[in-house]
Amino acid sequence: MTAFILDHCVFTRSAMRSLLTDSGVRGNIYALNDVLKLEILCHKIIPDIVIISQRYMHSKDDDHILKTVIERLPHTFFLIFIGNENIVYNAVVPLKSNVIVTSKFLAVDGFTQLFRHFAGQEKSPIASRAKRCAPLRFSKTKKQILAMWMAGENTKAICAHLNIKDKTLSSHKINIKRKINADNKLIIYYILQVAGSVTDDLYARQYNG
Repeated sequence: MTAFILDHCVFTRSAMRSLLTDSGVRGNIYALNDVLKLEILCHKIIPDIVIISQRYMHSKDDDHILKTVIERLPHTFFLIFIGNENIVYNAVVPLKSNVIVTSKFLAVDGFTQLFRHFAGQEKSPIASRAKRCAPLRFSKTKKQILAMWMAGENTKAICAHLNIKDKTLSSHKINIKRKINADNKLIIYYILQVAGSVTDDLYARQYNG
């Protein structure tokens, strides 16, 4: 088993190293601090697990590199932390069958379950549940709602622009929160940012959800 950790924080790298080892990952664990280094290393060694901080998704070039790496390694498990480390978020959101977004506040047992599951040590309820969930996708209407909502537009403005009723907008927002498993608008914002960086089909044309 091989794992890569792309995170600026020394304490996070140390904690993830310990959790990976405790979860049964027996092999090389590399700590990296540069997207290009990750890309180069992934050409030399195919990792089983890659942990990435959203803080490295700060340019189109870096996003493109990470997206390419993820697409090229469909059997590698990617765990991505949302960038704001002060946000308490204990859920996991699948973006692809092998890509999950969470925060550093996920319970230790949650990390252990994920790592053991993807290391082939045991079946994990949290990982199995995430893999059974459809990858995050939104309809054209929800795309428009999200764009205006995240931009700070109020209910009246959104309803007027889309020609929908308050109750309809509320229903859409509830559905969005359910999909992302979060009520906090800031958490939704960060997860959408991650999804937009590593996927091309977050807003599927023919998707009705």
